[in-house]
Amino acid sequence: MLLLHMAGGGSVVFGPLMGRLGRHFEVYAPDLPGHGQSQPLALGPLLPGYAQWALDFLDHVGVKQALIAGHSMGGVVALLCARSAPARVQGLGLICTSAHLTLPAGLLAQIQGDYEGFLASFVAGALPSQAQLPLGVVRPLFPQAPREVVLADFAAVDGMDVQAELGALRLPAVVIGGLDDRITPPPHSQRLAAALGARLVLLEGGHLLPRESPAQVADALAGLAT
Repeated sequence: MLLLHMAGGGSVVFGPLMGRLGRHFEVYAPDLPGHGQSQPLALGPLLPGYAQWALDFLDHVGVKQALIAGHSMGGVVALLCARSAPARVQGLGLICTSAHLTLPAGLLAQIQGDYEGFLASFVAGALPSQAQLPLGVVRPLFPQAPREVVLADFAAVDGMDVQAELGALRLPAVVIGGLDDRITPPPHSQRLAAALGARLVLLEGGHLLPRESPAQVADALAGLAT
């Protein structure tokens, strides 16, 4: 299983999932280029570029076919992998993912002009209640990239729409959403699951489900093995 992380984030978000998923799969969780410990690369159009990079990563580790699970932007990248190389993708796990997303007006300008304000508002939106996950735990998870990479990621997902391409995908899939997610709320998960004919799992929590509900997320992803 290949795990792909959110915009501006890093593989660290999947920490609590690794051991659980390792009972079922050989698991890889790389940092996308320019994030975490990965060096930046010139990728062209960003989301398709990330998808090609992910497929190249599978080549690098000698994996011909994989289940691909993505969180938020990583889910979109997983969908693009399945579109461009369907024979290589055995199934999809889409966590807090939307096939069509428009960012709030002014968000990109805020990243450029008031970065700390953006980080605070994003964390508040990603995690409406800090009862399960304290702020001190969240801030080390995001950002995992320089401001210019965060800006490029969010610009790439603003206005992103891959809905028309979903009907052509025929593979096992599970869509996992947070009931309190303000960034990709439950209707996004419901529409995505319906378009893919996928299993839908809605869990208590916000946009950071891999950290808020790791056991339940791992269980839902493990279902792809059957």
